[in-house]
Amino acid sequence: MKDLRVIEDAGVAMVTAHGDFNPLQHLRRIAFELEIMKFRGAVVFDLLSCNGLSSNRFVQILFDGASFDRGSFSVIEDLDKKLRQEQDTLFRSNPEFLTRSVLSSLEISNF
Repeated sequence: MKDLRVIEDAGVAMVTAHGDFNPLQHLRRIAFELEIMKFRGAVVFDLLSCNGLSSNRFVQILFDGASFDRGSFSVIEDLDKKLRQEQDTLFRSNPEFLTRSVLSSLEISNF
């Protein structure tokens, strides 16, 4: 599972937490990768593995092409429906990432 991808039509970069990988603890490495990709804009973090199905599943930080603007950190409660569906599909197609998440067995079966 690739944990960083740029979604051209949405104009955002999506970073997916999984297993033991919490992307908010790896911002320097992610910034380096985004800089190589010459990306600027909103970076959305899907923290399902860490935060579960809570309202802070998705957060966003702006990236200026060289570094993150930590002051722009915000929780996204209403993520674009298409992006959310893509993320849900990604997790459904990788069930081992659901089982290594904070989700209960009931939440996993209902996911």
